[in-house]
Amino acid sequence: MSSTAAKLQPIQRRSIAAWVLYDAANSAFPLVMQTAIFVLYFKAVIVGSDRTGLGDLLWGIAISGSAAFVAITSPFFGAIADAHTARKRFLLAYTVVAVVATAMLGFTGPGTIVYAMVFFMIANAGFEGGMVFYGSLLPSVAPPERTGRISGIGWGLGYFGGLACLILTMGLATQGRVPLVTVIVAAWFAVLSIPTFLFVKERQEPNRTTTGRPLHDLVETLRLAWRQPGLRRFLIAYFIYNDAIITIFSFAAPFATDELGYTMKEVIMLVAAIQLTGAAGALLFGFIADRVGHARTIVITLSIWVAVTFSAFLTARDLPLWQQDAQRAYDAEVTRVVAELNAGRPARPAQDGDDGSGAVTNGLDGALHAAALAVELRSLELAPPPSPLRKWVFAFLGLLVGFTMGATQASSRAFLASVVPDQMSGRFFGLYAVAGRFSAVIGPFLFGLISFATGSKAWSVLMLAFMFTAGLLIMRRVDDSRIREDLHATIPPAAP
Repeated sequence: MSSTAAKLQPIQRRSIAAWVLYDAANSAFPLVMQTAIFVLYFKAVIVGSDRTGLGDLLWGIAISGSAAFVAITSPFFGAIADAHTARKRFLLAYTVVAVVATAMLGFTGPGTIVYAMVFFMIANAGFEGGMVFYGSLLPSVAPPERTGRISGIGWGLGYFGGLACLILTMGLATQGRVPLVTVIVAAWFAVLSIPTFLFVKERQEPNRTTTGRPLHDLVETLRLAWRQPGLRRFLIAYFIYNDAIITIFSFAAPFATDELGYTMKEVIMLVAAIQLTGAAGALLFGFIADRVGHARTIVITLSIWVAVTFSAFLTARDLPLWQQDAQRAYDAEVTRVVAELNAGRPARPAQDGDDGSGAVTNGLDGALHAAALAVELRSLELAPPPSPLRKWVFAFLGLLVGFTMGATQASSRAFLASVVPDQMSGRFFGLYAVAGRFSAVIGPFLFGLISFATGSKAWSVLMLAFMFTAGLLIMRRVDDSRIREDLHATIPPAAP
């Protein structure tokens, strides 16, 4: 290491620390708002009864609408950011929009459907749009050989940050004070993002790839990406598998409550546990990616996704295994209630066939007592409980999802940062956003539509399993080292 590099090391460390802290700041939004708390509040309180899947449909429209805006605008804004070295300024603008709109959701309540959808769409657009420029700053803080681990550290820290905010707001959520939860999320996002804007130094290098005409530069970037077969395959694969990931993130909680009988408290506890496995997966696969390659790492994680989603589909089906387990749980509950009722029967004088203790020894008395118990059981309205085994299986799959989700997304971000020349990071991350955000338009809408049409989320989950399979098959033909060489060969060297 040169003396110059050694002198810059403390600055680089501070810049990296500030950059990864933004992951901890913004991760509270998708976790608390999209996955664990606000989504359930939107369906159960703001929309109301969801017997026909209306809440799923409206939630899918809100996710898709905001994603469409980001998909359409990101490449254009990315080109402007490259031309004017303004990636950090765009990140600041999107962050402010997300924070303010999230705080405005504190005024939602029963029946405020249009208001809630509008401000959630604005907040989600701010969050998603900010991720474009946050990712494009990665080459400014990390050398190519370390992008995997730094991206993984950021994603891992994001899981811990989201978990901390979830724990902070869990009590309020279970008390029904979700509007206050949204204000806390907004404050969390705002405060923890400040170091990023103070200490991350955007690289100021001569940019020979821009003409100063954003639309023209965008078209040229599209042509370049399309002429590079490996990059084209990656963007198509990312479009497909990221679609499935975002959809899972948006509908996991409703799936658990509606299909498997989870309570809100159980959902929050499972999501909290998933954050821990997610952090572990992002950190572990970040180091693996730097060793075996980002493309190969994505292939490994997608293989896990395929197995998990097919298994999740089976948990939502009424298989004999789940029915028998639910019946055993019901029988055990009836036995417990009967024992409590018997224990509470008053002792009475001994009669024929009765020892006076209340125990039944006479056949007629036993029949009368059984009839009385049946009446009492009906009055308690005991319903067959959800299958405990099915809930445990889903919990295991959820933990595996967390481990895989962080790894897939961190590796995807690091993949692009490692192959794209620094001068074009804004525009290519804009294309990356197009692939990701347009996928977010399709997936959630289709999930909600299939759920609405069939009355079951099981078939929606099966759709996601096939999407992961398609993404896996495409990614197997991607070579990140070849893409890096080809892209860098197209960029003219900077003037000495």
